[in-house]
Amino acid sequence: MTESYPTDTELNEMSGTADTEQEVLFISTGESPYYTSFYKMLYRLLDVARRAGDLRVYKDGDLTFGVRAGKYFNGDTAVDYAGTTAQTLTNNQTNYIYLTADGTLTVNITGFPISSVTQHIPLATIVTASGTYTHSNIIDYRGRSIFQVCGASTGNLNLLDWQESVLDELDFTAAEPGAPTLGDRYLNTGSGASSGTTQTVAANDIEEWNGTNWTEITPTEGAACMVEDRNMLIGFNGTAWVDIGTFALLNEAQVFFAATDITGAQAETLTDASNADSLHVHTLVTGITDVTATEVEINQALDGISANVTFTNLNTLTGASNADALHTHAAAGLEANSVGVSEIAAAIAGTGLTGGGGSALAIKGSLAITLTGSNDTGITWATGL
Repeated sequence: MTESYPTDTELNEMSGTADTEQEVLFISTGESPYYTSFYKMLYRLLDVARRAGDLRVYKDGDLTFGVRAGKYFNGDTAVDYAGTTAQTLTNNQTNYIYLTADGTLTVNITGFPISSVTQHIPLATIVTASGTYTHSNIIDYRGRSIFQVCGASTGNLNLLDWQESVLDELDFTAAEPGAPTLGDRYLNTGSGASSGTTQTVAANDIEEWNGTNWTEITPTEGAACMVEDRNMLIGFNGTAWVDIGTFALLNEAQVFFAATDITGAQAETLTDASNADSLHVHTLVTGITDVTATEVEINQALDGISANVTFTNLNTLTGASNADALHTHAAAGLEANSVGVSEIAAAIAGTGLTGGGGSALAIKGSLAITLTGSNDTGITWATGL
C-alpha cells in the first residue's frame, strides 16, 4: 500500500495558515499574485531542509558525481568537509562512496568497510551501466550514520557484526558433541574430519546442528558472539577469535572511562611500554619532577643530604676520576697523598717491626718518602730510605 495524504477537505483547510512547528506557509486559496507567498513557502522549506543536504551525493556527469559540503563529529573532533565535484565512477559496477573518519572521500566497487575495523560515514551507492547512470541509480546511505539501535551502549561494540551465541568452544576433530539438539551452536577450534559425523570442518567456524549434520558458518572480520559456557564475549579479528570481555567487565570499563579523562589510546600508552612522558611524570627524588632532570635540579634535590654532595661530586666518585680532593684512604695511620718522614716514623714506632739484621725498624735520613702500590694494604717502600 502507498502512503496516504490527509483528505482534500483537511488540505484545503490549511489555506492561509502555517505549520506550527516550522512555520512553513500554506498559500491562501485564490491568492493573487500567489508567487510572493510561494517564495516564502519555498524559502522556509529550504531553510528547514538545509542540513538534510549535508554530504549528499549528486550527479554531475555521465560517469562522475559530486558531494555537498557538510559538518560532522569524529569523536570530540569537528570535521568540516568542503564538498567536491567531478569524482570518477567505474563503469558497469556498483560504486560504494563513503568518507573516512578524517574526511577522506573514498570510492570502491567492493563494498562499504566493516565499521568496527574502519570508522566511516557511508554516503551512497551508484550503479553505472553503458557509460552513464540516472538519478534513480543513486541510493542514499547517510541514514546508517544518523540512526543507531537504542539500548545499553558498550562503546563501539554496537559496530560489531553480532552472531547468535555459542554454547562452548570445542575441537570437533577430537570431541564433537555426541547428542546435539536442533539449533545447538558451537565454535569449532580444529580443522579436519569431525570425530562423530566425519564431515570436514574448519577451525574458527561456528557449527550449528540442523538435525542431520553440522551447518558451518564462516566468520568475517568484525564478527562477534557470546560463549555461554564462559559467559564471555568474543570477536573475530580476521585470523582468530579473541576475548572481548564479560558484560560485567565491560560495564565497569564503561563506568571508569566515563568518570575519568583517560582515553583508550592513553590507557594503551600507559600499559604497553610506550613513552608516557606527555601523560605524566615520575618524581625521582624530592625536588626532581621530570624524567629528564637537569644538573641544577639534581643539585637542589641533593641539598637535603649534604651541601658537599653535588651532581659533579657524584660523577667524580663514580666515573673513575681522581677523587683525592673529596676523600682520603687511611692505611695503618698513614694519610694518603703527601706523606713525610716524620709521619712514617710515628706510624711504625712501637710496632715491633725489625729490619734484616734484627734491629728495630727505623727511618734513615730525611728524604721524602714515596709510596707505591695499588692499594692501602700492599705498601712498598721506595729504595733509598
